[in-house]
Amino acid sequence: MPALPKELAPFLAGREDAERGLLALAGAESLTDPLACDLLQVALGMNGEREDLVASLHLCDFVVERNSEWHLAPRIREALVEQLTTEHELSERVHRRLLELSEPETASADLPDELPRYLQAGVGRAYHATFLSDEGVHQYSRLADQPLSGQQWLAGELATEQVRLGLIPENALEVMFLQGMILYRERRWREAERVLRKVANRSERSHEVAVAAHLVGRMDGRRPSRRKSGESFLWKSLKILRSLSDSFGTAQVLHTLGRQIGRDRGRRPEAEKLLRESLEIEQTMDNPYGAAQVLHTLGQLVGRERGRRAEAEELLRGSLEIEQAMDSPFGTAQVLHTLGQMVGRDRGRRAEAEKLLRESLEILRALNDSFGAAQVLHTLGQLVGRDRGRRAEAEELLRESLEIGRDLGRRSHQAQVLYTTSQLAGMPPKKAEALLQESLELDRQRKNRHGEQLVERALQRLRKTR
Repeated sequence: MPALPKELAPFLAGREDAERGLLALAGAESLTDPLACDLLQVALGMNGEREDLVASLHLCDFVVERNSEWHLAPRIREALVEQLTTEHELSERVHRRLLELSEPETASADLPDELPRYLQAGVGRAYHATFLSDEGVHQYSRLADQPLSGQQWLAGELATEQVRLGLIPENALEVMFLQGMILYRERRWREAERVLRKVANRSERSHEVAVAAHLVGRMDGRRPSRRKSGESFLWKSLKILRSLSDSFGTAQVLHTLGRQIGRDRGRRPEAEKLLRESLEIEQTMDNPYGAAQVLHTLGQLVGRERGRRAEAEELLRGSLEIEQAMDSPFGTAQVLHTLGQMVGRDRGRRAEAEKLLRESLEILRALNDSFGAAQVLHTLGQLVGRDRGRRAEAEELLRESLEIGRDLGRRSHQAQVLYTTSQLAGMPPKKAEALLQESLELDRQRKNRHGEQLVERALQRLRKTR
């Protein structure tokens, strides 16, 4: 049995049942006074003396106050939890009571007046169930699917604690998935990819493996050298989700597959088939958000085909109608941007295209979406620059887009805007060459061979005219 920290000796001296009381309280990640009294009564049968014990704890250095809650200092609680785990009968009473209190359907007259947040947010359910049964660990996967919050981060910490205590295997799929999803939502891409790839490579036909394979497939798909690997992960995810009858997940992966396969000109019919299947599922599930996204991607894909621009515009306007009906400003701005690009290809509709783009820009600025605004400014600059008499206006739009890209450290965006600016009609050759050289240097830094070749060809054309 592990020894208790020496700091506890003064508190425990002369107090009957104080040690077992502390063990009972250590079973909870955090406490309120009503919960502490409840645990002392349920676990130990303490009644009259419980309020005195709780009150005296607030005077101790090893108790940390946290708004209306409090907890035992980490080093102290770690030692107590380890000892509690060895006292099976007491541990079961404590964790069974805490699990009961964490259940949302619990409706009992003897509930404590106040409960700590972790017991009300799903974390307590996963944590305390794992002390009682091997099946408890599955609760952690449900937390992984929720938006990032302090409670989700806490779940990762508590799961790690239970791995250390030997309650959860080190390679437990559910815990790896939870940790990977936390890293992913924190935008710690490299760390997230490393963890999620381990999950995605597992052989289980499970929700965790399917979601991880989807995310890894998306990440791999952004790199030309890994696109084949990315597509393989996406097909794996799709197969698992279909076997689980997960319509929502299936529609999402079909969307991702269609978007990635559609980059290959020769596979556009295959991509369109996948996207239309995704759209059908979204519409069957009555999921307007998903349907709007797929319509947007489908409109972009169809718009690349000669003779199908009217059909593409209809798809995009369908997406826009849904986004506006849902009062989704970001989605609305995205579709307006794409529509503006497409309409702007028609020389006779440039004024309409400019109106769409300026509307998109206004929304993105109101949302403080700097990079989104920079992208629309780039497109606006290209559109306005087609009119030789508006070169100065186009340059100003592109300069603003470039400055945002520099502030955000987006080298790819900077290189693209510099190239676009160099190609404006009437641009002095000397200035155009300087812009191209700066763009070329950025592409070399990023090892973007396609960008390098594009700029080098532009430099060759420019030098031939001088």
